[in-house]
Amino acid sequence: EDAANYYAYQNGGNSNNANNGNYNYNHNQNNQQQEIEFFVGPYCSANGKSVLLGVFMDEVCSYAAPRGIYEQFNYGNALPYSSESII
Repeated sequence: EDAANYYAYQNGGNSNNANNGNYNYNHNQNNQQQEIEFFVGPYCSANGKSVLLGVFMDEVCSYAAPRGIYEQFNYGNALPYSSESII
């Protein structure tokens, strides 16, 4: 939760995105605190020959999160299988 709040702070607390905040922002009634959720899931590489893990803004893994977001929240550690295929 602290990492998500930091990310929101670093990005100006902007909750406007193409989906009007439906996927990654939850507001309480006073609009005082903002929560952002990130999801890890598989996706196919551009050439279709690899399956990699990535970080996404929604739970169905349709909208990729900004590059480097996993590392920001995990002390610089890279997401496993983000550059080498799972299979």
